[in-house]
Amino acid sequence: MNPRELLRRRAKLFAERRSQAPAEPGTPMLVFSLGSERYGLPLREVCAVRPFAQCAPLPGAPQGLLGVMNIRGDAFSVAELGAVLGLAPIAERVPGFVLVLRTGPRVGLRVDAVLDIRSVVEAQLAPVPQAEASTKYLKGLAPDQTMILDLGALLSHSALGGLATDARLEGA
Repeated sequence: MNPRELLRRRAKLFAERRSQAPAEPGTPMLVFSLGSERYGLPLREVCAVRPFAQCAPLPGAPQGLLGVMNIRGDAFSVAELGAVLGLAPIAERVPGFVLVLRTGPRVGLRVDAVLDIRSVVEAQLAPVPQAEASTKYLKGLAPDQTMILDLGALLSHSALGGLATDARLEGA
């Protein structure tokens, strides 16, 4: 068989396999860590991931609200997601990243590391063990033990609820 014919057959087989492959089911999730635990948020709810930088602290801010951060000229409230979830503080925390949310108030969530994007089928989520302190903010446990957050419940937390939705930094 000549090389051209061989390549043509391989291309045809490859095209057939691709057309028969089922679309990957599930919702794309941004997987990140807080300490040694893995959490996930639907990717469609996150509009940006930024390295954490200094925040301007807010006097009288609720527990878990780190302050305000300038992101492209807009003021975003930044919450320590670990504190919002009721996790014990970690002595030596890395600077981490801010997940800027697409919906709700202009808010970012500080996390330790961004790990992956995975597809998660919501029908395969297991119930969260009641021992978890933050069960009211979780939808369920993915098969790989990633805890999937319920963004609606999370936004009801006092550190995130009622934040200004269109704050602007002057002179930034």
